[in-house]
Amino acid sequence: MKVFVLRHGETSMNSLNQVCGTSNVALSEKGKSQAFEVAEKLKHKLDGTRIDAVYASPLLRAQETAQAVQTILFKNGLCPSSFLTDERLTEQDYGEFEGKNRLDKAFEESKRQFADKSHKQESLLEVAYRVYDFLEDLKRNKDGNNVVLIVTHGAVCRMICSYFNSMTNEEFGAWRAVNCQMDEYEL
Repeated sequence: MKVFVLRHGETSMNSLNQVCGTSNVALSEKGKSQAFEVAEKLKHKLDGTRIDAVYASPLLRAQETAQAVQTILFKNGLCPSSFLTDERLTEQDYGEFEGKNRLDKAFEESKRQFADKSHKQESLLEVAYRVYDFLEDLKRNKDGNNVVLIVTHGAVCRMICSYFNSMTNEEFGAWRAVNCQMDEYEL
């Protein structure tokens, strides 16, 4: 099964370099444009191959990105008319770091600590548990799905990358997905 993983488009919090975990913010105008641009790129990459299922995080920025992509692809007969929402694809809850500057040293350090909940955030181990569970469910329940699109968030994209690739702690901590970055994996 081919799995496309797409990070949502830009939000105002992203453009202000603020930590944006479970804040339910909409796409900025730039983010909306990014979503339609990546949909066009994916349409050409698919080259007539149909996406069998689209899954998205329940947070607004991922929902809006999924809707934009789904609109373009459905119009071209390349995906179903609707997408599925899965709570396990929600961004990491960053607790007390929410809304703070992404370059804050304490925040950067916490992103390298797998079991850290000291700032009332969801630990990376908890994120791994739910994201890996989602991917294992995909694997177990293929149901004829040969191509899947997942629309989600930066920390979840990083966790998905770690599912498919061996990474050192340093590589994991340094891995980043930019807005509307699309990665491709084989499941």
